[in-house]
Amino acid sequence: MEISTLAAYHCLVLAWYFFVLYSLTHLRTEERPSEVFLYGGQWKYLTVLNLFLQAVFYGVSFLADVLRLIKELRCAKCVISSRDLLFSVLAFPVSTFVSISFWILYTYNRELVYPKSLDGVIPSWLNHTMHTAVLPLALLEILATPHRYPAKKKGLFLLGCASFLYFPLRQQSGRAGFFQLSTNPEDAPGIPCSSTASLKKTLHYQKNQLSKSRRQGSRKGAELSLIFRRGTRLDLET
Repeated sequence: MEISTLAAYHCLVLAWYFFVLYSLTHLRTEERPSEVFLYGGQWKYLTVLNLFLQAVFYGVSFLADVLRLIKELRCAKCVISSRDLLFSVLAFPVSTFVSISFWILYTYNRELVYPKSLDGVIPSWLNHTMHTAVLPLALLEILATPHRYPAKKKGLFLLGCASFLYFPLRQQSGRAGFFQLSTNPEDAPGIPCSSTASLKKTLHYQKNQLSKSRRQGSRKGAELSLIFRRGTRLDLET
């Protein structure tokens, strides 16, 4: 593929991802389920982070194409090496993971990753843009642009470092990497989640609620029996 055509393609995809991010950040806030956007808002989700990552990658790719067009070969070599490293370590693995794992979990139980309450907030085309279109675009990038891939040890090490950096954010929010309802017992008890600790908290909360309801039921039964006894005594006295 010619450099000019490749630059136009990367520019179009970059503009597309900017449009998707703009559409996602300008959703109607009054209709958002509050339990979905707690603890860090949208940026804690791997889906949204992947969109930002893809925008950065295609921005770097477009810059590399422009530098090649204006014959700035020294700067182009540095940008191209950064582009190839970013694609092989983060852009392609994350987009593949987001698309495949999301639709597997969605098919199994959509409430785990994309509750029905989001259907009225996020349009269907935006959902498929975030979770479907990212994978074909990544595969098309492999065919359209030749890349130099790093050594396996280096690539796996950098991918592990990126995963390690994302892990504290996920643990702090208590959620998986997709749109998931709150697992805080005080906010939304009984919602399934992938976090073991949050699931234990939810089950403990449900157990306490059940015991409270039983206590309240026993108290009401005792009050009714006391009222009945008093009524029978008054009948006997009369």
